[in-house]
Amino acid sequence: SNDAEFVSCCLVAREHGLNPLTKEIYFMKTRAGTIQPIVSVDGWIKKCNEHPQFDGMEFEDDRDANGKLTGMWCTIYRKDRKHPTR
Repeated sequence: SNDAEFVSCCLVAREHGLNPLTKEIYFMKTRAGTIQPIVSVDGWIKKCNEHPQFDGMEFEDDRDANGKLTGMWCTIYRKDRKHPTR
């Protein structure tokens, strides 16, 4: 990466209010050579909690007979919506 890419990454992080040093956001180079921002779970939780209409979330997991994780769901609730997003 070069200085221009670093500055660009810092600007994206600042624009979204996410801290790359605490792993709220990080950046990966794609096969095409472009930089792709990735928001971590901690970053998404931070953004959710900042939103005034956020009304909580619930996680569910599904496991097979051997206890192996086969699926996971997150249900997000908002104060201004009748139905949650899953």
